[in-house]
Amino acid sequence: MKKAIAIALAVSLIVGVVACTSVIPLWDHMTVYGAESSNTTIVEGNIMAVFWEKATDRVVLWCYNAQIIDRGDGTWDVSGEGISAGGVKQALVDYALYHYEPLPNPFENTYYLYDLDLQPITAEDLPQSTHVAALKNVYLNGEGRPRVDVWRLYMGIAYEVTNCRVTQTAYDQYVDGKIELYDPLYNWLAPENEDCFVAVDYIHENFTGEDVTLIFVDSKLFR
Repeated sequence: MKKAIAIALAVSLIVGVVACTSVIPLWDHMTVYGAESSNTTIVEGNIMAVFWEKATDRVVLWCYNAQIIDRGDGTWDVSGEGISAGGVKQALVDYALYHYEPLPNPFENTYYLYDLDLQPITAEDLPQSTHVAALKNVYLNGEGRPRVDVWRLYMGIAYEVTNCRVTQTAYDQYVDGKIELYDPLYNWLAPENEDCFVAVDYIHENFTGEDVTLIFVDSKLFR
């Protein structure tokens, strides 16, 4: 409780904004799938949010399994594992998402962004939840079995997910021309890309005594 109060008091003096740049041309303003509302950012999976002072790059807090709510008055409320911070001022603080790793307590010492070996998140760090993706590539692997690559949008950034398995239904839809590849020359909302969206899911199995996770494209999704 004392930790939560200390964080709330310290963070109430500062602020931040997320700057997201898409890795796909024209995918600059995307819906945040999985968010509870338009003003709520959910941080889950193998991901953490790190907040720092804009003026000094001093780290003020970090959290995972978190919820970041934009209150619409220039402040955020942040809650997560062992963290509860209210009124984080967006004029003074910035934040970004990184691959999760334990970090030192910012209230026990002073740390700056360049002190920490923060790693950008990859597709492997994202939550293993059913999601919408844009079809990027379809091919046969070395055994002659179909595999696909997709673009997964998360927090406004598109991540490439490769070597996905594909159901017979989805593969037949692609062969029949009902699913098409995403065309980066056009915006994702353009009519030229209306047939590129698919549903992607995960299967967790243990065939030989070792746990495995299989990513697969299920079927076409109509926009």
